[in-house]
Amino acid sequence: MASNDDPVETWDGPTVTDVAVIPGDRIPDADGTQPGREPEVELATGLTLKVLPAIDADAYFDAVDARGLNFHPVRQFGQTYAFVRRHAPREPLFAWDPDLLIRHAFQLSRLIRDNAHCSEYAVRVIEDARRQIAPASGETFLAYHAGTPERKWLSQQEARDLGSLLRRFLEVRDRLPLRVRRGLWLAEYAVRDESPLVAIVWTVASIEALFNTDPKRLRKQFRERTVGVSAELGVLQVTEEVANRMYSARSEFVHGALAGAQDEDQLKRELHQVQSVVRAALRRAIEVDAFAARFHDDDSVRESWPVEL
Repeated sequence: MASNDDPVETWDGPTVTDVAVIPGDRIPDADGTQPGREPEVELATGLTLKVLPAIDADAYFDAVDARGLNFHPVRQFGQTYAFVRRHAPREPLFAWDPDLLIRHAFQLSRLIRDNAHCSEYAVRVIEDARRQIAPASGETFLAYHAGTPERKWLSQQEARDLGSLLRRFLEVRDRLPLRVRRGLWLAEYAVRDESPLVAIVWTVASIEALFNTDPKRLRKQFRERTVGVSAELGVLQVTEEVANRMYSARSEFVHGALAGAQDEDQLKRELHQVQSVVRAALRRAIEVDAFAARFHDDDSVRESWPVEL
């Protein structure tokens, strides 16, 4: 018989872990740089970037992939690494990443290194009397990159940089200027479709959200301020010719006049250049209060990046 002094066991509900496995092969870059690896990198409280044991990664892949009937193909890829959030919010129980923390990490990772990290292989692991692995289902999305030769994964140092940026973002997001918050949102839209032309539309929109101040001479504002902030931040110097072609491609596509004669490889290279500029500006706005303040209103943008209208 138990005495009154015996500890009483209490059940606090299931343990929930949200995981997003990034598919790919762990092949070093040409310069020997390795993908993020052990030791795992803490990105935020409870959220880490790590390499999973192969048995776990395969179980998560299997939980997401359609099984078919009597159909067991050999998987042709493995994991690059995974975003793992231990003790994720439990409500709603079967909703993956309900407070968007992993999705914020994806979004901010693109401000550090162009990539296509997404929730294609995202699962919620629920452990109580048994272990359930539930695919993210309605929470999934695909992402795309500009298709340039640069590597599309984070190194160990870049993973640490992402942790610093994510923690800073969580601290300042509610006081970021509206221009910056809209720019972040539109820049992320630019990776949600595989067409480079669609990406150009949203990339130009992101720059305009940051820098447009007047209803006239829109092309001139876009061109000169893109070139100006590119020079200031020292990121893949964008020329006026490149900025002008980006704006033309955006306008022609939006207005239905694009004949498809443009060189797609050149389009992708220049898209990557312009995306690098807007991402660098967004990152600086998150990291540096004084830089963010330059987006406070139209007058502060005009003063920071003057354009003769």
